[in-house]
Amino acid sequence: MLETRVLHMLHDLEVDVGQKGSTVRLGTKWLNTRNAELILCVCSDRCAGGSCDDPNGTSCVNCTRVGTAKTIFTWYGIFRDIPARTIEYEHERRSRKYGGLVESMRKAYGDMFNEWSPVVVMIYRRMA
Repeated sequence: MLETRVLHMLHDLEVDVGQKGSTVRLGTKWLNTRNAELILCVCSDRCAGGSCDDPNGTSCVNCTRVGTAKTIFTWYGIFRDIPARTIEYEHERRSRKYGGLVESMRKAYGDMFNEWSPVVVMIYRRMA
């Protein structure tokens, strides 16, 4: 069984309880997360350290835990090749279109991101 993980986002969570959401993450850290339990965390800025990523710990001063979810699908590949159907559930409305998703990725990852970067797309169902 996969462990519970904390999923941070630098924007409001725009997915209702019971609905599907998706997120795109740079690199491979989130690759093996199918059926994973997630704690959803909205952050005003990057984490200030401490036990923020510990599911049993408390959030840092920049982060607020807002719900839970379970990953139901993952996709791995080059950002430019992301299937449109995987981003239609994006948990930030502006990112449900390619251009908005590019902007969001640049905000989150800065110069580490480009459209040829390897990414993981996770689709989850929000439980609470």
